[in-house]
Formats: sequence, C-alpha cells, structure tokens
Amino acid sequence: MARGRIENRNTVFLDGTYYRIKNPVQKFITSQFPAKITIGDQTPDSHPLSSNWRFSGDARGGIGVEILDPTTDADRVFYTTGQIRFKNHLVMPRLPTQTAAGSAASDVGVIGEINNVVYASYGTAVDSYDNSTDVWSNERSIAANATDVATGLVGGTNFMIIANGTDIDYVTEGGSWAENTTQPIKYLFFWRDRLWGITQAGRLYWTNGLVADAGAMWTADAQLQLPDDHVTSLLTGPSPSNEEVLYAGTKVGLFVHDVQNTRFLRTSLEVPFHPDGGKGTQTWRGAIYFAAGNAVYKYVPTATQTIVTIVGPDRDGGLPDGKRGAIRHMETSHTDLIIALDASSAASALSMIATRGVGTHHGFTTPSLTGFSSVLGWDERGWEVKWLGSETARPISWTHVSNAYNEYNLWFAENQRVTKMSLPKDIVNPSQVTDMTFDSRTTQWESPWLDTESSNETWTAIAAYLKTTNPTTSETVKLEYAVDYETSYTDLTERTGPQDTAGDVKYLFPDNELNGAEPSGKTFKAIKFRMTLARGSTNTNSPDVIKGALSFKKNLDVAFGFSFIIDMTEGTAYGESAGEALALLQATIAKQTLYDFTFRDDDGEDRNYWVTLTNYASLEETGHEQVGQHQVQVSEVL
Repeated sequence: MARGRIENRNTVFLDGTYYRIKNPVQKFITSQFPAKITIGDQTPDSHPLSSNWRFSGDARGGIGVEILDPTTDADRVFYTTGQIRFKNHLVMPRLPTQTAAGSAASDVGVIGEINNVVYASYGTAVDSYDNSTDVWSNERSIAANATDVATGLVGGTNFMIIANGTDIDYVTEGGSWAENTTQPIKYLFFWRDRLWGITQAGRLYWTNGLVADAGAMWTADAQLQLPDDHVTSLLTGPSPSNEEVLYAGTKVGLFVHDVQNTRFLRTSLEVPFHPDGGKGTQTWRGAIYFAAGNAVYKYVPTATQTIVTIVGPDRDGGLPDGKRGAIRHMETSHTDLIIALDASSAASALSMIATRGVGTHHGFTTPSLTGFSSVLGWDERGWEVKWLGSETARPISWTHVSNAYNEYNLWFAENQRVTKMSLPKDIVNPSQVTDMTFDSRTTQWESPWLDTESSNETWTAIAAYLKTTNPTTSETVKLEYAVDYETSYTDLTERTGPQDTAGDVKYLFPDNELNGAEPSGKTFKAIKFRMTLARGSTNTNSPDVIKGALSFKKNLDVAFGFSFIIDMTEGTAYGESAGEALALLQATIAKQTLYDFTFRDDDGEDRNYWVTLTNYASLEETGHEQVGQHQVQVSEVL
C-alpha cells in the first residue's frame, strides 16, 4: 500500500488525510523510563540515569541459579568452589590433604572409626591410619569389597563392623578382629541396643551379641517385598509420632520397618526406579534425606501430614556440564549435610529386572556422568561446593566426619586414596580467624546471567566495582565478564593485572581502557561475571571478595513523538471542508490501531511512522462555523 508523501510546506499526512498545519512539526523522543522516586535514604539505585546490580556479596543462598530472578535470587550464584557461607566474604576453599596410599591399589569402599583411629577398606584390605606419620597399615583381609561400616555398642561392648554382602568382620576397642559368615549382610545400623543388618535380597536381621560364626547369632525379621539388589541403605529416623524407627532406602523409595509385625511398609516417599536411589540416605536435623542421582528428597513425617521437598543440587539451574554425577554417599556434620557426588561413570542401560512379588521394571537408562567428582554441603539454605576434583572420571565413594586424632575433619575416598579436610563446628567470619588454611588451586566463581527479560530492551554496562582485602600482593582476584550467553569472557583486569591490593576498584567497560580504548560502555541483553581467586605460598592467606557491583543504564528502542497544530480555517489541503476535515480527525482520534504519519517526501518511507495519539487540544470558533486550530500529539509505540 502506498504511504503518504509531503511535497509542500505546512502540511502533514495523518491516517490517510493531508492536513494544513500552522507551525513547524516538533519532533521529540518518547521512549523514556519514568523518573525514579527515592523514599528515605538514597541507595546506588537512586541515581537518575543508572541502575546497580550487586553481583557478589551475600551468596549464602548457594549455587545453582543460571539466569537471575532479581526478586528471589539476590543471594545465589551459578557455580563456585569458593566458600560462600559468610555474608560479604568470598574466600578460597579449605585446604584438602590427600593421605598416603593404602596397602592395596584398589578403590576405597568405606571409611570408619573406632577408638580414635580411622580405618579404610582398599578393595578387600582394611587399613588403619597413623595420623602422625601419614601411613596406612593393613589390619584385616575381608571376603569381598566393603559395602557398609558402623560403630556402636552391642551387649555393652563398642564394635566397629564392616559388611561386604558376604559376611561381616568386626573389631572391638583394643581387641582383635573376628568374622561372622552366617548371613550375607550388606548394610548395617545400630538401633534399640541391637545391631541390625539387611541382605542384598532384602531380608532384615538383628542381633544383640556378636559371636564369631555362631549360627544362632542373627534373628530373622522383615522381608522387603522388592527385587533382589534393590536395597541401598539402612538407617533410623523419625516416625509420624516422633519416635525413632528403622528405615530402608531402596532404588524405588523409602520403606519403614513395622517392628510389631516384622514387616516393611511403603512410605509416601516413592520414586521411579533409579539405580542409585537411596544410597547413603541420612537423617539430619529431624528430617530424612534420600538421594537419587543428583536429586535429594527431604522427608518429614508428622502426625497430620508427610512433607516431601526436593532440595538437591539439581534444582533451579542445576550443576554445570562436567560437574554433575550421582550421589554415592551422604554424611552429617554440625553445619552441613554432606554428599559425595561421583562423576566417574559412563552412560549405562538396564533393560529388565527380575522381581519378587512386584512385577518387572523395564527400560531405565542412566545419563553419562563422566566429569569432575565433588563434595557438596547443604545447610538448609543452599548448596556449597566443599571440594572439586582436579581430574575427570575419578570415582568418589564415601564420606566420613570424625573427631579422631582430636581434629574435626571430613574424610572422603577418591580415586583409591583418602583425603581429609578440616570442617568448621560453627560459622566463623573468615576475617576474624588466622588459622584457616586454603586450597592452593585457583578458585573460580560464576554469577548467574542478568537478563533484560525484554526483547526490545538493551542495557549498557558502564562500570564494575570490586572490593577486596588482600593479605599480600600474592593473593589476587581476576574479574571477567561475558555477554548475551556467549562462552567467551573479556578480562576487565587485563590492563592492570588481577586485583592484588585491598580496596574498592572501578573497572570501566568495555575493557577498562585496554590499549587506550574509550570507556564507551558495553551494550548487552544478558551479562554475567566470573572471578578467579589465587593465593601465594602461605596457605593461611586468601583473597577475600567483600562485594562486586555493576553500574549500568537501561535503554529502550528509540521511539519518536510529534506535535503540530492543524489549521482548519480552510479545510484540508486537498479540498475537504473544515467540517469534513474535523470529522476525519475525530475518526482518527477514536481509533485504537496505529496509523501512518509523515511530514516528509521520502521514497524509502524511512520517515513514515506508525503512531498513536498521545494528546489532543483544540481552539474552535462558536456557532455554525467549524473552523479552528487543533493541537495534536502522536507517538511511535515501538
């Protein structure tokens, strides 16, 4: 359709009609944000032209948010190995110490403890650890790879017991090792002054006295009505009446033991079959935590209802590629529920499982889990990475929290070695302690993406501010950014080098004037930041990021408005009378759709605008004469 053209002065084209105008057309920008209103004290967002995003500061909400919702995710990050349990402090992770190799070059099955000594199984070899010399010494050879370990009282004597699915081996404080082969116990737990054990076939047994190879030692109890090899853990937890009862974790959910009727009952925590379902299930702070792959279910039975909540690190944006896996074990500490996330397995498939009384299960395929294994902690607010492996496809199998050797440590088994790492007994401000030791490896921190969320809106990054404390110039922080979901980063500290001096430093976009570049800003539809923390040779020193902030301005696509006075003393420019012209104008004013407007002769139609009415006023003669002047204001919408 041909659009309007104006060849004469003092004429405009509006909605198919040519009108004479009295004065020149006034052109102005209408795409502007409303003025900011500040109530109370001013904040960084009070600036009339710029906005502020504090991308680093309080990250206690934990990892796992890829795209930011500013209303709910202000305390979240995408991923970091740094410590984020402290408000306004980001420091490097705690120092892990890998212990010496065990007596056998095999994967570590379990880690246990008795009489202030830590034990670990390397294949079928059970070793004890000398903390003063860093030496593992062989103590016992067992029939098969260990599947569980427990320490507790049986008949008034303290035992450490190792199960392997064939039999059990046990030792007392200061005593000798013994073996009982009468039942193929796979998982263990102490409850009601008894030792309880369950077999791979799901048969539950108990004993109140350990006797080597005594046929009458075990008393048979309940039978799980599930296929063989479905049980994955044995534990106690709260009942709806808040009494401690026995539970079995399985590949299809959580089962509770009915002690009066010697049977297992399904709970409301039922899940689709998962080959890693229920592994390491733990009770912590009055709730049962059940794992299935990356997922963790929080189960709280009460007298009126049962509450099941998904709390695993797979929530929200989940874990980055290469850092996902399957939870192999869970452990409890004063401040965290700790999980061992194994990323050593390739994809596998399972086509059919034979069953006992529940039918068959078909066609389950697990995704590839190959990546970096890790240890994560949950404090009921968010997930923190405690440790991340340095190489891919290295298995992690067990975690153990211990006060052995008068040290509060996390011990974990990774790639045929045991590593220990100090744990806090409470949350301590890192700026108030001097003996915390830090990992020597560089630490990366990634923010979520800040997205404009509107397809016709762009923002411009003006400056980034980074406030740090640095014990020495060897403790540094590098600051980078990426835009619009690209994987490449621009280093804001390239010109000056990583920030190595305490203070609040301003970095101008696009690249902090690298090679004399102008600080013109960086336009984006999405932006994120990455920091890299590094320390020197002193392991008690770490850079400490107090806060990081972005100053940016919001932009809108330019939309123009136009103001002009239509002169109807003589009708339209093409012969319509004043009355006819007024009727045409009134019809345009009543329209709800956009209409064509121009005051130029432009063959390319670049200065034809689709507009809507934004204001109207008129000065009209009285009586029968319908002449007058009409002040019209129109504007583009997009």
